[in-house]
Amino acid sequence: MEWVIFGLLFGFFFFVIVPWAALRASGRSAAALEQIVQLKSELAALREELASLKLSGVAATGVESVEAAAIAAEPSPPVTIQPEADEPAGPVVAPGPIAPTLDEVPPEAIALAARTGDETLPEPAADPAPTPFDRFEQEVRPEADAEAAAQPPGRDIEETIGSRWAVWVGGVALAFGGLFLVRYSIEAGMFGPGVRLLMGAAFALLLAGASEYLRRREGLLPFNAPGVLLNANIPSVLAGVSVLAGFGVVFAAHAIYGFIGATPAFAIMALIGLSALAASLLHGPALGLFGLVGSYVTPFLIASTVPAFATLSFFIAFVTATAFVLHARRPSRIVTLAAVAGHGAWTVMIAFAMRGLLWPSFLAMAGAVLAWLLLKELPLLLRRSEVVRGRLVSFDITGFVAIAVPLVIAGVLWVAMGAQGPLHVAILVTVAVGIVAAVRHRDLAPLALVAGAGAVGMVLLWPRQDGPLGLSPATLLDLVRLSIAPDAGPGLVWTAALFGAVIAGLPFAALATRRWAGSGGYVERGCLAFASALAPVLLLLATTLRVNGFERAPGFAALAALLVAALFLASELLLRVERARTRSRGNPLALIGSAAYAAAGAIALGVAVALALRETWLVVGFAISAAGLAILARIRPIPLLRTMSASLATAAFVRWLWAPILTDMGAWPLLNWLIPAYALPALCFWVAALALRDGQDRPKTVHQAFAAFFTAAFVLLQVHQVFVGPDLTPDLAWIAGHYAQPRNRLFEEVACLTMAAGLLGAGFQRLARLVGDTPFRIAGLAAAALTILLAVGGLGALLNPLFDGTTVDGWSVLNRLLWYVVAGSVLGALGFTMGREDSSPVANALSACGAFLVSLGIVLITRQAFAGPQLSPLDGASVGYAEAVMITVVLIALTAAARLWHDAAPGLMARFSVSTLGAIAIGWAVLALGFGRNPFLDGSAVEGPVIFNRILWGYGLTTLALAGAAWWLRDGLATLSRAFGLAAAAAAIGCAFLLLRHGLHGPTLSSEVPITLAESGIYASLAFMLAIGVMIAGAVRWQGRSAQIDPLVATLASCGFFAVAAFIASPAMTDQPLAGIPILDNALLGYLLPAALAFAAAAWAQAYLRRPLIVRIYGIAAILGALAYVVTEVRRAFVGADLFGTDVSAGELYAYSAAILFYGVALLALGFRVRSRDLRLASLGIVTIAICKAFLVDMSGLEGLLRALSFIGLGGSLVAIGLAYQRVLRRGTETAAPASA
Repeated sequence: MEWVIFGLLFGFFFFVIVPWAALRASGRSAAALEQIVQLKSELAALREELASLKLSGVAATGVESVEAAAIAAEPSPPVTIQPEADEPAGPVVAPGPIAPTLDEVPPEAIALAARTGDETLPEPAADPAPTPFDRFEQEVRPEADAEAAAQPPGRDIEETIGSRWAVWVGGVALAFGGLFLVRYSIEAGMFGPGVRLLMGAAFALLLAGASEYLRRREGLLPFNAPGVLLNANIPSVLAGVSVLAGFGVVFAAHAIYGFIGATPAFAIMALIGLSALAASLLHGPALGLFGLVGSYVTPFLIASTVPAFATLSFFIAFVTATAFVLHARRPSRIVTLAAVAGHGAWTVMIAFAMRGLLWPSFLAMAGAVLAWLLLKELPLLLRRSEVVRGRLVSFDITGFVAIAVPLVIAGVLWVAMGAQGPLHVAILVTVAVGIVAAVRHRDLAPLALVAGAGAVGMVLLWPRQDGPLGLSPATLLDLVRLSIAPDAGPGLVWTAALFGAVIAGLPFAALATRRWAGSGGYVERGCLAFASALAPVLLLLATTLRVNGFERAPGFAALAALLVAALFLASELLLRVERARTRSRGNPLALIGSAAYAAAGAIALGVAVALALRETWLVVGFAISAAGLAILARIRPIPLLRTMSASLATAAFVRWLWAPILTDMGAWPLLNWLIPAYALPALCFWVAALALRDGQDRPKTVHQAFAAFFTAAFVLLQVHQVFVGPDLTPDLAWIAGHYAQPRNRLFEEVACLTMAAGLLGAGFQRLARLVGDTPFRIAGLAAAALTILLAVGGLGALLNPLFDGTTVDGWSVLNRLLWYVVAGSVLGALGFTMGREDSSPVANALSACGAFLVSLGIVLITRQAFAGPQLSPLDGASVGYAEAVMITVVLIALTAAARLWHDAAPGLMARFSVSTLGAIAIGWAVLALGFGRNPFLDGSAVEGPVIFNRILWGYGLTTLALAGAAWWLRDGLATLSRAFGLAAAAAAIGCAFLLLRHGLHGPTLSSEVPITLAESGIYASLAFMLAIGVMIAGAVRWQGRSAQIDPLVATLASCGFFAVAAFIASPAMTDQPLAGIPILDNALLGYLLPAALAFAAAAWAQAYLRRPLIVRIYGIAAILGALAYVVTEVRRAFVGADLFGTDVSAGELYAYSAAILFYGVALLALGFRVRSRDLRLASLGIVTIAICKAFLVDMSGLEGLLRALSFIGLGGSLVAIGLAYQRVLRRGTETAAPASA
């Protein structure tokens, strides 16, 4: 039986698939020739039509001269064009009006025809010698070009869901349905193993035949063309499913039933994957992705006791090479990147599986070399890629990733298990390939930077003498801090020297001779120059770190000095070459190569100084040197001196980052060691910026930025020193002391730091306004950001006594909460002063922080007056009813005060503060009084008479305050005034409702079941009828006045009430059984009746109101209400009136899927019937619910035949929906084609 099955499979693949592919290729070529002839005739007709339109005065797309229009109007030998009678064709002066007779040709059809004629068959200037790639393009390109030419301008969401997503999800559902059906047949024992395999093979053949049938019968549309991966091409999807079925059959024959051995199974699976990969030339990248994934997964499916890593490595390399060759023939970025990902994944898995480095190193080298040769060099040899000197090119992302990934993987393996040997050679090869590819191909120029970074990383992460560093968080932390121990193994120095020679030599030669990428644009030459110039410097730094740990090293300092001379010499040589070759000498980017080497030389100079000196005061030395060079550059305006000055300033900053001066600063405030450590470097940078003030270049910007930084550091550290003493090192104990008893002064320090940061922001902004330089403006923004962080994150969150649990001791007002008011007042005064001069982001930030802190302080003071020293709410009951009312009044009063600020200094931030405080006041009133302290919701008793009780004074006072705010804000803030008015009306209605409920129910306003399902439906129905009446009337009368009501407000109110009432009264919330007979029960009143009225409101709004948003809101309410009714009745049909009495059965789960899917399809049919796009989109949403239910619930809740039928029915329905959509859209395309002909 084993050989029979093997023979059938062998015959199936070699005697069915191969002849079928050959016939398809021949048929495709004949069809392509016919399409070329047809497209040429259509192109001639379109040119004739375009010429006649030009003669009629219609302006064509594009810019054409009058002479070109006259030439196009002349008759040509193959086509005779007759102008209109008795009107000579004169020069076209201006576009005239379109004649009424042209209305029968739609403008869309004309534009589509113009795009088709221009894009489908571009005529080359010369016919090069044919190559195998050209012959292949003659077979496959015309159809793809025709598809691209027929693409519409855009695609909406309905087309995407209906014609694309439905097909893909349907295909996935069909695949799951087939798998579940096979599983059910196995569990039920219906057929034997041989029959099952034959049925699986027949299923694969059936899908392949259906794919071919649909490919020949169904025309192509822009959204289902096979050339794009995500397009919903049904034949491609079915072909991919057939490939998966073939893999499943072979896997079952080998792993489950043991009919065939490991070697035949591996060979057949590899053949299937590679055949699918090759067939992607005709079916598009989707099938290629199936074949590629299948080829890479094949080794997983074949079990072996003795893994053959050599055979496996050659197989993986062959699959990757096949994918790269196919990319050269028919480019597909997703398939090629998938090949790169699969190749890299196998490299890592083989490395960790075999615990060796030979074959992983081979795969790393093979990946980089194959990507370089097959993706770049092979097309270049076959004249598929042309490099044009001096023109901008787009970077090849695919080639970049394909060559860079093996280098990255080799680096990861180097860190994990690196040692001298194969992996050492692999990294050398991958780096060399990256450099050579970057030099030879302009579109791969960024690879030089990646290769340089890889070389530096290899040296920096060189294995220790006792073994590799290993992949661990400690290694990553040491790498970030550059604190790797200086215990490198042997071979580091000569490897770094070899890397430096390769990376520095090849790009420099290309730049100096202006060949390959060295003759490219600014970006290409910049990538080569910076990689070539910076790599030696960084390699020297990495070698120094791993050899002596950045200690004082005169030998390395001398080597750095030699490197400085070499880099400056290279800069001078490139400067002469660039000046001789460039055409735009005024452009600074034209000399980017020499500038890169000069910058690297300046950095190397700083490295030499850093390696020659050490200790803490090196920052001050660098700063003084930078100031001296800046003064020298002022005397002798040599650009290199300015760059060197900026480099030394950068070295000072980097040195400070490496070892900041924070200890032994002295005990005296202000007069301490912070002056020489921070004020003196700041003064040096200010002097340097002043010396370089004539030019607007980067050195000046660098000095200004560092001057601002060290000035800000000096001021902030002085404030910090006042509170913590000589040791300024960050200490968690200082933060923890805030939460201890007794509390330290961290709260007061943060308040002072907030004011200091605000003063710095104001000063930098003032300086930026006077000088007009960007660094001071950025420094002001940074100080403002720090102010926001300290004010909001520090005082408002982490140190807020409302959250941190600390107590506020002292009197009710005179306590530490006054710091909020003081700091807020200072920041508000700064923002107010700056805002009156000129509005800026810094002024707005300071004003916002001031308003925030003052408001927060007053609210916290109010809280402390009611709650005492402990402000943190232990539970919801800690905020009392009286406190909630008083905080609401305080927030409204703050809104009124903000209005006074807005009147005194109108501006964006003042208006924003008024709006924000108003929104907070309204939100607090809604949350605290509408929900949190509402006696109807919290269950608290309301003692006292029917009217004169706490409801009246609390809600009444809030209503008066809200109404007063609405009146106060009526001028200039109409929107906020209306919001306060609505809030006042809601508060008044709530007060009346609570008083009425208190009168009816007594002190306790809540009950066990607040509202029944039928009651909620009646209320919702009344709300919908009221909304319909308001929409018809357009206004309501209140106390003799007519008030206009926006129909949208009535719509949102009625639909929102329906949603809330239905949710509260649902059986899931009340645990109450349904009442009445099935179908005619209270669910009919609760869900279906309001849904019917919502549908009526939508129909009326569609007919008379002409506002799509209102129609859609009512439609959503109607559809969801009907869906709730359907689901409820399905549940009742299985369990009875008590919906939560028993568990959900399998039949009930299947019924839910069927009912929801039937409901969605019915809505879709109704949408096509009434030609409602919104209804069709809603139906697709219902179908999506059925899809999610099937995949999330049915997959685990159903078993056996029901699960298989659920997925098969869902998949068939979705594919049918997608096919229907595609045919409808195809009919639209075919109807537009005659109009444009």
